[in-house]
Amino acid sequence: MAAEILLIDDDRAFLKILSRVLESHGFSVLAATSGKAGLAETLGRKPALIILDLVMPGLSGLEVCQELKQKTETADIPILILTANDREGQDIACLDMGADAYLTKPYEPDELLRTINLLLGETARA
Repeated sequence: MAAEILLIDDDRAFLKILSRVLESHGFSVLAATSGKAGLAETLGRKPALIILDLVMPGLSGLEVCQELKQKTETADIPILILTANDREGQDIACLDMGADAYLTKPYEPDELLRTINLLLGETARA
């Protein structure tokens, strides 16, 4: 069964592109365009992995990450921050808040897939 990945990002065009990349590598993809929708989707579906943007209206990605890591039913879901926000020290702040990995946009597809597979505890997918 394909691992289910939840993408939380307010950029619909980016979601579409990233969904295609992940689906072409055998993942099942869900998408949410706001932090609030992402929280609801996570609680309803319990995805294997969450890929989360930081800059969104309403709840920020950091707030979403923090809330998910504080809930016992979602604390063990790996969270990969994938953001254009490359402010110095932002990666450390995200990891301190519970994120499991941090990559910046634009991303290298091979690096993204390696990181996903590491977080899922899987061998690399071709």
